[in-house]
Amino acid sequence: MIRFWLLISVLVLGIGSVSSGGELVTNGGFESNSFSHWTGTATTDTGNGVVGKISGIDPYELTHQASFLNMDPETISQALSTTINDSETISFALADYAGINTDSFKVYFGGALLATISNPGSGYKTYSYNATATSASTTLSFTMTNPQGTWLLDAVSVTQSSAPVTVPEPSTFALTCVACVSGLGHALFRRRKGNLAV
Repeated sequence: MIRFWLLISVLVLGIGSVSSGGELVTNGGFESNSFSHWTGTATTDTGNGVVGKISGIDPYELTHQASFLNMDPETISQALSTTINDSETISFALADYAGINTDSFKVYFGGALLATISNPGSGYKTYSYNATATSASTTLSFTMTNPQGTWLLDAVSVTQSSAPVTVPEPSTFALTCVACVSGLGHALFRRRKGNLAV
C-alpha cells in the first residue's frame, strides 16, 4: 500500500502538461493550387508555378507540387510561429528535373543555412534537418538556381520535435504536495494501526 501511495506521489508531483508538436507550415504541399502563405521572388516569377504531374513526374504526395525554372537565384519563404528554444524538424521532398552540376538549392531556418543541395539526381528525394528556434517568429526559406532544369518541391513540413514541459503554478503545486503528503500519511497510519491490532 505504501508503495502505491509513493508511486502516486511521484506521478502527481511530476505533473506537467507536454505540448504536442503540431505542423507549423501552411500549404506545405501546395494543395491550394497556389503559393498562398508563401512569399519571395520565386512566387512572383511567371516561369514558376504550382502544377500536378509535370514532365512525367508525379507530386511526391497528393495532387500538387511546386515547380521552379529559374536562371538566377530566387527565394520562397514562410514566416512560422515558433517558441524560443524549441527544437524543430524541417523536412521536404525535392526533385531536380534535367538538372546539372551547377544547380543549387539552399535551405535556411531563421536566417541560418541548414544545407546546400546540388544535382541530387532524378526523382524525388526526402530531406530532414533539425534546428532550434531562437525567436517567436522564424522564417523558413529556400533559395534556388536551376539554369537548365526544374526544381520540384513538395511536402514541406516543420514540426516541433521536443515539446517543453509546463510546470504547474505555485498554488497548484502546493495543493498537490498537501494531497500527496496527506495520502501518504493516511496509508502509514493504517498500516501502523493494523500492525498494533495483531
